[in-house]
Amino acid sequence: MLRYSVFIGISITLLIESAFNEMIAFPTIPVVYIDDFHNQETKQKFINEVSHAFHTVGFFIAVNPGIDSSLLESVYQASLKFFKQPLNKKDKIHFPDLSGQRGYSQQETAQGSYIQDHKEFFHLGHNDAQAPLWMDLETPTRPLIDLLDNYSENLQQAFALALGERKNFFPPPQGGESVLRTMHYKKNASPNQY
Repeated sequence: MLRYSVFIGISITLLIESAFNEMIAFPTIPVVYIDDFHNQETKQKFINEVSHAFHTVGFFIAVNPGIDSSLLESVYQASLKFFKQPLNKKDKIHFPDLSGQRGYSQQETAQGSYIQDHKEFFHLGHNDAQAPLWMDLETPTRPLIDLLDNYSENLQQAFALALGERKNFFPPPQGGESVLRTMHYKKNASPNQY
């Protein structure tokens, strides 16, 4: 069985090596269970955990979003099928003028770096026509995007309550949308490069 989580915030390195070769442990990333937000007996506990995470680490991992694993598996399988296609096919939905914000990107360079990484990815949203015509990616991905939109609304409500505000403090997005990013890490053609 596959396990999935939604990550809020940015990833961090949990351990660093000091100049004296000592390992310094950072605080672990807090994990919160979204089910607790929907249960009146545990809702305040969830809000307190979110507040604590914001004040100590700056982000958290939210698990159990209630997304059926068969939907995630169908998106995963469709993504695998897409990434196995030849580059000339995938490049049909590459839009350089969109800077990787929609469609397919063969690689990207992290901000502040000049070295390109070895991942390829595609972005799909609600209101775009950048899905490939030669393959149906929309059937598996649209329901997931819709569920993640709903999930994000629940988290916004939890954020507001954790900040001591009313539940609907954060207005719904106007003109924005969720974007699903599916990534594939290709084999590094030159592993000694780094």
